[in-house]
Amino acid sequence: GWGQVYLDNYRDSNGNGLDGGHHYTLTIDGDVNYAETFWTVTVYNIENRAIINNKIQRADVGSNISGTEKNVDGDYEFHFSPVRPEGVAEAQTNPNENWFVYFRAYSPSKSFVEQKAETILPNFVEVK
Repeated sequence: GWGQVYLDNYRDSNGNGLDGGHHYTLTIDGDVNYAETFWTVTVYNIENRAIINNKIQRADVGSNISGTEKNVDGDYEFHFSPVRPEGVAEAQTNPNENWFVYFRAYSPSKSFVEQKAETILPNFVEVK
C-alpha cells in the first residue's frame, strides 16, 4: 500500500486549543474511503507529546476499534471528553490537560493522499 499518512490537529472549529475539561465531537463522513486498511484518531498530551493516560486505558477511536459504528446519518461520530456520554464511541480526556490528535490513515486511499475535497477532514466541535 501507500504506507501511512499522519495529520495533526490542536484546535477546535472556533480556533481554540483542545481542553481536556471540555466535551467535543468529531463527525467523520462514513461514505469516504480514507484508508484501505484502517484509520485512527489518537489523543496525545500536549505537554509531553505522549499518548494520554486515562481511566479507560485507551486513547484512540477509529475504523479498526471494536464497537465503532456509523450513526443514523451514516457517519462516524466520536466524543472526546472527561466524562463519557452514554452509548457513544469516545476517547476520554483529562481535566486540566490540553491535548491534540493525530489522524492516521494506514494504506491511505489515493483520493485522501491527493487531498480531494471529499476527503478533507472536519474539525472538532465543542459541545456546550
